Amino acid sequence: MNWVELRTAPNEPIAESWAELLRINGVPARVPHNPIMQVYLGSGMSPVPVQVPEDCEEEGMSILEDLLEPLDEVWL
Repeated sequence: MNWVELRTAPNEPIAESWAELLRINGVPARVPHNPIMQVYLGSGMSPVPVQVPEDCEEEGMSILEDLLEPLDEVWL
């Protein structure tokens, strides 16, 4: 299975939340962990990508956009 980056979350807890929202909505998702970056930046404090299988990219983006669009205005 080929995984692609769907969106980058501001930190690990948010990335894990996004991945769980995707899974709840039927889209397989994962948050890759980079132990080297965790040593330098600390766990949970750096931007983290959320990945989905390539064939689920469109559906995953649609789900995230629907769920996060109202929050984007607050975060920007």
